[in-house]
Amino acid sequence: MISGIGGQSGLNVYGVSYEPAGSASADVKAGEVAKLPLPTADTLEKEPEEAATGAKKAAKLSLPPTSSAKSAEKASFSAELYEVTILPEATEAPVELDKSITKSKEWKKLPAERQKVLTENAGFAKLSLGAQTAMVKLAVRLDDTAFDKVVGLFKYTDKISSEGQNLIISTVTNASKAAELATELATLLKAKGFISANDKTQVALLSQCKNFTNTNSIKHLAKLSDVKWFNKMELPDQQRAAKCIAYLAEVSQKNPGSDQNILLDNTMGRLLSGEIPLAFVEMDDDPGKITYGYAIDGQKGIYINEALVPAGNSAYPKNSAMARHAVLATIPHEVSHQVNGDRNRATYKYFQAEYRAWYVGWIAENGKVPTRQQAYDRCLELFQLYPSIDSARTGSWFGIWTDSDARKIISFVQQFSAGTDLQLSDPESAEKILKLKVSSPKEAAPVPDPALNHDLDN
Repeated sequence: MISGIGGQSGLNVYGVSYEPAGSASADVKAGEVAKLPLPTADTLEKEPEEAATGAKKAAKLSLPPTSSAKSAEKASFSAELYEVTILPEATEAPVELDKSITKSKEWKKLPAERQKVLTENAGFAKLSLGAQTAMVKLAVRLDDTAFDKVVGLFKYTDKISSEGQNLIISTVTNASKAAELATELATLLKAKGFISANDKTQVALLSQCKNFTNTNSIKHLAKLSDVKWFNKMELPDQQRAAKCIAYLAEVSQKNPGSDQNILLDNTMGRLLSGEIPLAFVEMDDDPGKITYGYAIDGQKGIYINEALVPAGNSAYPKNSAMARHAVLATIPHEVSHQVNGDRNRATYKYFQAEYRAWYVGWIAENGKVPTRQQAYDRCLELFQLYPSIDSARTGSWFGIWTDSDARKIISFVQQFSAGTDLQLSDPESAEKILKLKVSSPKEAAPVPDPALNHDLDN
């Protein structure tokens, strides 16, 4: 702001006040007055330090950018020298905290320096009383690095609900991991999707940060907040999605570099890139049967049974075998179908597609390859669950003998029983493979047929 135009004698340029004077001065301190040449159009075209040549020893002036030169020319200043009052650096005024904070036992345990930091932090002052109280209790236990990281979060919390603020503090209550968790939380709080989300969606994301409290989950929740399909969901499904992503990320980080880690990371990568949308739907199953999820031929997207992934902001029911399977096995299973372009047909190829999707889903859930017995049992399930696959096994599809596909299925399945050598062209062999005695049942299962070039990382 410039004054002194049109007869007034003083002006102020970017926090430095100028007054008319007769001669220049040299060294000055804050609050003193120095006589300096008034910046002109020429000096304003130069770097700020060069423009303030007469005051280099006194202060570094933050002058307007070069575009202000025309304004300076129009001002038609007549005085050659102006006095400069060097103003002291501005500091945040102390915040008036609630007495329940400043008179608490925890507050009195804080070093004076930390009390000063919190008292002068505008973001801390805007926290709810509950969040302030939790932060003071936490601050007693934090080391310097963690304290600074957590306090740094308060620059992002002024527009977050009190519930969300409490969740942020709750997420970093593990003092030994607070610095790392705060770093990832900052990434989430700065994400465009999170900032534009409503309070309830923010709480859904922050709730799972608190429930999972590991850096990998928080990092992937930050990515989730920016994904288009997530932002189009209704709140209950957003809550479900947040739980799924946080759970996948938690399990993934436990065994870095393992097949399980690679599969889960790739699964999340496909979902969070927006390539494969995730959705939750109601599924009508016959009594005694349960459908965990499915994908639709030729369409991008996977569908998970909403009954298996509870809505709400509670912790994920990891101890439920069905809930665990729905996320850790079914989601990678269905993503595998999408990535490999599988189509439901009465063919050996589709039999192998289902075997492969099950195989990678098993590793994703259990962190190890299935046994031969488990894999053989799955083959029998495929013949029961998929009419198309069973037709390929028997060599009959609408009454037409499809010998080639039947031969391949019989050949693949008979390897589960060492020494078995069935006649591949004999329709009776298709029945015999249903009653094999598995040899070395606890050894690793055969991998999906390499000749079909399966992507076993998805």
